[in-house]
Amino acid sequence: MYKVMHVVSNLADNSKSLLFSANNNCVEQFNSIVAKFIGGKRINFCLRGSYLARCSGAVISHNARSFMSSVHKNMYKTSPGNFVKSIESKRENDILRRKRKTSRRRCRKSLFLDKKSNKNYGVSAQKPDLSESTFSQKKEWLLSTLRLSDEEMKDIERKTINQRTSPLWKEERRKRLTASDFGAICKKLPHTSCEGIIKKSFIRISGPQQWNMERVMKGRR
Repeated sequence: MYKVMHVVSNLADNSKSLLFSANNNCVEQFNSIVAKFIGGKRINFCLRGSYLARCSGAVISHNARSFMSSVHKNMYKTSPGNFVKSIESKRENDILRRKRKTSRRRCRKSLFLDKKSNKNYGVSAQKPDLSESTFSQKKEWLLSTLRLSDEEMKDIERKTINQRTSPLWKEERRKRLTASDFGAICKKLPHTSCEGIIKKSFIRISGPQQWNMERVMKGRR
C-alpha cells in the first residue's frame, strides 16, 4: 500500500509535464525547430500524412528493394533511366555487404567507450528541481508525520514489532534513524560528513535488496 501511494505521489508531481509532453532538453527542442525551417530535415514529419508516407515508402523499399523504380513505373508507366538503376544496384550491393559483415562474430572494443552515464538520458537523467512552494509543502508534510504524540508512538511500536514482516516498519524506518544506525553515528569522526548515513537511511528497498531479504527470511525458517 505504501509503495502504491509513493508511486501515485510521484505521478501527481509530474502530471503537468506528462499532460503537455514537456521535455527538459532545450537543446533538442531548439535544434528540431531550426532544422525544419532551414532544410536540415528532408521532410517535416509533423505535417499531415507524413507518417503514412513513411510507412508506405518503408514497405515498398523492403518488399521491392527498388523504391524509385517501382514508383516511377507506377506513375509514368515507363522504365527509369540507367542512373536510377545504377543507384539501386549499388544500394542492393551495400545491403548484401552489410549483412555479411553483421553475420560475422567480432569482438567489440570497449577501450575508448565512455563509461559515464549520460545526464540527459536514461535513469541517470537529471530531474528538474521542485518549486519553492512545492518543496515547502513536502517538507512540512514530512515534518508533520514525525511529530507524534506518546500514544501514537506507542501504537507504532506495537504495530512494528515484527519489523521486516511489517509493511509499516519498512515505511517508518525510511523517515527516521533506528537502533541499527546508532553504531555508525557514535563511531563517526568529528570531521566526517553525515551525508552517507542520511543517504543510507533513505534508500528504498530495491530488487537485489528485496531478493537478499527473501533469502534471509528463508534461512530464518
